[in-house]
Amino acid sequence: MIFVRVLVSALKGVFHYSGRSDRLEHWTFCFLTVLLGLFGFLYVDAGGELTPAVLWIFLIFGTWFALAHVALLVRRVHDHGRSAMILLVPAFGLNVMLAGWLGQQGYVGFLHDLFVDYGYWITMGGRVITSLSVVGILVPIFVGQGDEDENRFGDPVE
Repeated sequence: MIFVRVLVSALKGVFHYSGRSDRLEHWTFCFLTVLLGLFGFLYVDAGGELTPAVLWIFLIFGTWFALAHVALLVRRVHDHGRSAMILLVPAFGLNVMLAGWLGQQGYVGFLHDLFVDYGYWITMGGRVITSLSVVGILVPIFVGQGDEDENRFGDPVE
């Protein structure tokens, strides 16, 4: 029963970024998302036809679940009493890594020679930023217990 409650609350709160979310809600929704992704993969692997309608369904549900994960992550950060702006650090690292890779492949038009020559190092810098921020910021938030008392983002989750 808890799976259904968590799934419904997370999917209804796609655009709800205020408040708090506990570990159980976060990890249950991650587990359910992995299960649904696995079912989609098994459908394709079993020979299911990828018609345009099926692709649109995958795109719509994938986008909706991605937005739900972002909202849930923001509320999870709030449960620790932190601003969600801290999530910009891993996002910055991912963007640096993507820019370096695209430049290394020759897809970046401006500063083309810089990216072709140093794209590998830019990509590695993005990987370092992302890795350190995931280990230092996201893992403690995902694994750690949130604030037990009321914080500036609301009452604790019951």
